[in-house]
Amino acid sequence: MLRFFVPRPVPRFLALPTLIFILYMVGGCGGAGLLRSYNDPSAEGHRLDPIVVLAFHPNPEVQKQFEKVFADYLRERGNEVMEAHTLGSAEMEPTRKALEGLVKEHGIAGVFTVRVLAQDPNQEGDPDKTAYDPKTDGDLYQYYFETRRDMLPDQAVAKDGIIYLEGRLYATSNAQVVWGGLTASQNDNNLDELTDQYAAAAVFAMAAKGYVK
Repeated sequence: MLRFFVPRPVPRFLALPTLIFILYMVGGCGGAGLLRSYNDPSAEGHRLDPIVVLAFHPNPEVQKQFEKVFADYLRERGNEVMEAHTLGSAEMEPTRKALEGLVKEHGIAGVFTVRVLAQDPNQEGDPDKTAYDPKTDGDLYQYYFETRRDMLPDQAVAKDGIIYLEGRLYATSNAQVVWGGLTASQNDNNLDELTDQYAAAAVFAMAAKGYVK
């Protein structure tokens, strides 16, 4: 016999800690919250599964680490995730046809991209630095080609500069962005820590919109 569950009010002693946790993950997250974000309201609630995590970095080891960190956070929530380097993405020609073939071959529903942006201490909070601009940014395949072509040199992040990390979630059904998030930090000596904190905040924010579990 089916029984209907009637949710009880959250006890007061739990409500405040829960609220603090949510604010911490989305807005603060140890200094790696979202400086800018973008969301497509028409795509909310459409689960993208499986997802491939695609990092852009000239150093293959850094690329693998980026992909693993984000993929692990997604897997912990029960999502089906692949890391692009395991699919031979580094050896692919940076063309639309090559990426379309990869998406079709593995039945990929979503592509989460992550990259380090050029740092400039004078541009902190610059409105031109956005996670995504639907008026000017192209689709997944154009973004893939241009980012592979214009990838930052390995030593582009200055030790005394601001580190910017940008993530975007593309739906392969139309190759458009459904969510984007940008973070910044002057915690210059620990890119690993910033990446880990940002991954937690980004995955939490995407889950809140229903794109992932």
